[in-house]
Amino acid sequence: MATRPSTPKGQAKVQPGYGIKVNYLYYWSDAFRNPNVEKTLVPVRYDPFDMGVAYAYVDGRWVRCISQYYSTFVGRTEKEVLLAAQEIRQLNKRSATATNLNAKHLADFIANVQEHEALLLQRLRDLESKRLLDNLSGLGKSQTYLHHKNSRPQQQMRSP
Repeated sequence: MATRPSTPKGQAKVQPGYGIKVNYLYYWSDAFRNPNVEKTLVPVRYDPFDMGVAYAYVDGRWVRCISQYYSTFVGRTEKEVLLAAQEIRQLNKRSATATNLNAKHLADFIANVQEHEALLLQRLRDLESKRLLDNLSGLGKSQTYLHHKNSRPQQQMRSP
């Protein structure tokens, strides 16, 4: 656990009903239900290769905390989340809208990107399939042509 990164402050405040906030995301553990833990600062760590999970040091032990949008952030890297945050800020800047960057915006953006990515991957597969079919049909035409060319009876030229 000591090798996992922490936030710049190294600690996060346990918000009642929400948990701890790490890199725009709230994380929850049942250990936060304890009234003695609520509204206290606890040391935090996170896995930079799985933003669905963070860790908090509560009552003398590290507890696993789950992101409120676990299904979206599980397996996502810190760099992906920070890049998504940067993209959202850029979009807001271009459209001159001021919105608070939060977990819901990040989750929606990443889900939208996943859908877009799935469409692009399918498009690439389709283009590759088309290319393959075109090559096969082109090969078939040339083989057919050769077959017909070679199978024609040789006609001798007659003089008039």
